[in-house]
Amino acid sequence: VHRGAGNIHVSRAGFKDLIERLYKEGSEDLAGIWYESGRWYGAYLLTKLSGEYVFGFLEKDLLVSWNLDEAEIREEDFLVSVRCTSFGMSMELTDLLVHYLVGLMEEVGYVENDREVLRGLVLMKFLKKK
Repeated sequence: VHRGAGNIHVSRAGFKDLIERLYKEGSEDLAGIWYESGRWYGAYLLTKLSGEYVFGFLEKDLLVSWNLDEAEIREEDFLVSVRCTSFGMSMELTDLLVHYLVGLMEEVGYVENDREVLRGLVLMKFLKKK
């Protein structure tokens, strides 16, 4: 799935420095890029996986691709709760993760309902679109 999506592996230290520099120059532009990347990846996952398996795969994928300490996605009726934790994540990268998740979830048919964000901690809830 990662190869088909065009994902690459980059060392966390180098990536963190790059993001902090880019974030200072244009956080809104960077946030938009991450949002669109999330939307694209959501669409890609829907074409590669059966809809019922997207969240199970995504939970494991976020853990690995975002180098998280914990990731949990729980689906209950029309509500999906997403919890991501990374003790070494900067505030800039945490913000980009939020934009990525919003784009991804919108693409798979959910709209953001609630959000709590601290550096390295993301708790979000999404409702299924009608």
